[in-house]
Amino acid sequence: MKPESMEDESFEYQSVQVLKGVGPAVAEKLKKLEIYNVQDVLFHLPLRYEDRTKLTPIGALLPGQHALIEGVIDHSEMKYTGRGRRNLLCHLSDGTGAVILRFFHFNKTQQSNLSNGQRLRCFGEVRGGGRSSGNNSARNSNKGRLEIFHPEYQLVQQADTAIEQSLTPFYPKTDGIHQTLLKKISSQVLDKVNQGHLVDWLPASVMQQYKFPDLVSALLSVHRPDKDADVRRLNQCQSKPQQRLLFEELLAHQLSLLQARQIIRKNRAAKIVLDKKVHRDFVDQLPFQLTAAQENVIAEILADIDSEQPMLRLVQGD
Repeated sequence: MKPESMEDESFEYQSVQVLKGVGPAVAEKLKKLEIYNVQDVLFHLPLRYEDRTKLTPIGALLPGQHALIEGVIDHSEMKYTGRGRRNLLCHLSDGTGAVILRFFHFNKTQQSNLSNGQRLRCFGEVRGGGRSSGNNSARNSNKGRLEIFHPEYQLVQQADTAIEQSLTPFYPKTDGIHQTLLKKISSQVLDKVNQGHLVDWLPASVMQQYKFPDLVSALLSVHRPDKDADVRRLNQCQSKPQQRLLFEELLAHQLSLLQARQIIRKNRAAKIVLDKKVHRDFVDQLPFQLTAAQENVIAEILADIDSEQPMLRLVQGD
């Protein structure tokens, strides 16, 4: 069956297969993430963010830092650990300094691409050098050198290749579904989200009171935060767009519970009359004295079961 056009008025309810790159097999995998339609993509929100909008000179790198760098491979070499495992070491420099890119898992194509003279743009966590490679000469040559283990990388043809203009989101994923695909399908939906299909249920008074953005603005900001946004606050869910979406989710949850409560209250329940003497005898046999709060809760429960309305009560305590 031919998928419906995203121009349809209710596009947010269409199957996720209307998006480019999503066929039946991918759609089946997306179900594990509870993504069935276009709207599910919109509300499949990032877990965290990284700043890949600025290139850091290699000479300015510090251990523990996550950074985007670019340089040329001076030379690549194969090293073997004490257990006979292969490591591919690529020595990358940019004129300000040098760093070792260490790959534990790689294939022949990757090894061929990571050859001398290739320009790479990489992102990863910088670590202190000096990792043992199984022989004294290797240990001495790499001692004190900064390294990045298994960086994400791309081959660049020229030094002025465009850099990301927004912070990089990372979504919850599952087997067979990678970040690249999730970002591509979310971009397709975000391109259409401004066409007025989404209903913003929050009253204007609430948004004004808490200084919340409208729904479309919040979704755009959460999926593609501006490059100047505070990454730390975003990763702690402290931005206004994130708080607006959290507020709406909690509100919807509370309203659904209230609706369920109203439905249940329409039913009738059999009254249970408890013999007061039996109750008192039981309490007297307890090896401890009930607190005033416990006495009050018990009284409320007894009143509930003596009513013809179903009891809706959650008792919590130590």
